[in-house]
Amino acid sequence: ARTRRIKLVGKLVPLIHQVEADKDMIYQAVLNLVGNAVKYTPEGGMVTVATSADERRGTAVCEVSDTGVGITPEDLPHIFDKFYRVEGHSKMAKGTGLGLCLVKHIIETVHEGKLSVTSEAGKGSTFTFELPILQ
Repeated sequence: ARTRRIKLVGKLVPLIHQVEADKDMIYQAVLNLVGNAVKYTPEGGMVTVATSADERRGTAVCEVSDTGVGITPEDLPHIFDKFYRVEGHSKMAKGTGLGLCLVKHIIETVHEGKLSVTSEAGKGSTFTFELPILQ
């Protein structure tokens, strides 16, 4: 990120709630999301990691946003599929197409959370995951 002058911003709110989670797996999920954001953000862009709590939904929330190349509406339904790579993006960054599939498994299968993405081609993406707060 430093060599491409990508600004990394943290908007991390201390959570007063607890979630039941494997710390190492969540770290891996966040690392994959931030790594992808940096890979697909052009020089001088920005990657933001933000945490919050959604009291109404009873979840802890983590968002990773970037000002990168974004994802087309045609590709969005497939980006969590194993080995899926967006056409044209593979020239920008190396990868296997397993990272987002792994993130989905960690968040949704292992932790019974929710993973979603919003994106606009040419403007960037926001990946959001939510984990249930312990009652």
